[in-house]
Formats: sequence, C-alpha cells, structure tokens
Amino acid sequence: MLMAVPLIWLFVIRPYCVKHGRGYTLGANVGVTIWVDWQQARELAQMRADRRMLFWCRAFLVIQMVWLALLLLVILAASLVQ
Repeated sequence: MLMAVPLIWLFVIRPYCVKHGRGYTLGANVGVTIWVDWQQARELAQMRADRRMLFWCRAFLVIQMVWLALLLLVILAASLVQ
C-alpha cells in the first residue's frame, strides 16, 4: 500500500494527463506534480465521462486519505504513550 500512490500516478494518472495534453507543472516538486495531475485527470475524466479513470482517481484519493488517517493515528498513539 505504501507504493500504491506513486504507482497509480506513474502508470495510470500521469500517462492519462500527458495523452490528453495536460499535466505539465513546471518548477514543482513531485508531491505537487502528483496532486495537480490527479486533479487534472479527475476533471478530464468527468468531462469525458471516463468511468475507468474516475475509478482510479477515487482510488488514489481514498489511499491518500487512509495514509493520512494512519499517520494521525500513529501520532496520537505516540503522544498518549508519553
């Protein structure tokens, strides 16, 4: 699951954006580029009614949210232990 976000971006979201002429974020770090590509892929998929890409965009967002929840849980647990 740790590698799911970069792999989904690298093999699904990024090629979709490039194929449709989007996804060029100059001067940004990888995290910003990944997030911008996700937003643009989601917008393109909604515009084109591409259900497969909408699924991947939702999966990307859900995995991001799960990682955030786990991170917050670990931080909270660490603070309670002290």
